[in-house]
Amino acid sequence: MEIDQLAKNGILSSLRQQQANLETTINQLVFDWFKEKLAATWINKALQFASADRFPKIIDKANNYFATLTRQHYDKIVVGDEVISVVDKSGQSFDVGELSQGTAEQLYVSLRFGFAVVMSDTVNLPLLIDDGFVNFDNLRKEAVFEIIKNISQENQVIYFTADDRILTEVDDEKVINLDKG
Repeated sequence: MEIDQLAKNGILSSLRQQQANLETTINQLVFDWFKEKLAATWINKALQFASADRFPKIIDKANNYFATLTRQHYDKIVVGDEVISVVDKSGQSFDVGELSQGTAEQLYVSLRFGFAVVMSDTVNLPLLIDDGFVNFDNLRKEAVFEIIKNISQENQVIYFTADDRILTEVDDEKVINLDKG
């Protein structure tokens, strides 16, 4: 009897339309989720395939960058199945979680630079850095800018910062000042 009453008032029709709209929305969301999941899987597989034989070279480059950034305090990056660790010059090993924030960021930068440089003959993408070295002290900033100068010989590097001290590290012709004030 209630259903007949809802049908006569037009409420049942409205509720069925809302249900159909929600089903359509759910179907679209599921489709979009599957599409993104599939794309992510393909990208990961492509990266694994492209970098599988290059992984030792990536780690080798990253080791060099990391040693430079840590002023030779750490000289080896070890990538395990579950964890990444680093070895200092005395042979002591540290998991990433045991590193200071600055050192962990230096490790991350080293790995990214290593990947970009080794993969550049396959896919030469620009490196975009937005104030990526705020936790680096002045010595490490100098070291990372020296690394960037070397990398920029083969790869485009775009570095955004509000820190005017960068002007002492790079050639004036390579600086585009976006400050309109």
